[in-house]
Amino acid sequence: MEELVASVISEVLNQRPPTRDANFFQLGGDSLFGTKVMTRLSAQLGLDLPPTLLFIAPTVRTLSEQLETLIDQALAQFEVGR
Repeated sequence: MEELVASVISEVLNQRPPTRDANFFQLGGDSLFGTKVMTRLSAQLGLDLPPTLLFIAPTVRTLSEQLETLIDQALAQFEVGR
């Protein structure tokens, strides 16, 4: 997950992939770039992600952890609905 997040941030900001603890906003990211990151991650993961998630979890590590939690929750919901 961290590789995916780092890759998307790298593409959006047009720079080398960030380290796992680099802060998106300190790398030059802003709300417009953040929305692009979250839109791309939503499409790649097939999840409806809140655009504000990057403000809550601005590093590759913390965003990846949040995404993994959301994926786990979505899978649990799917299992319950079966």
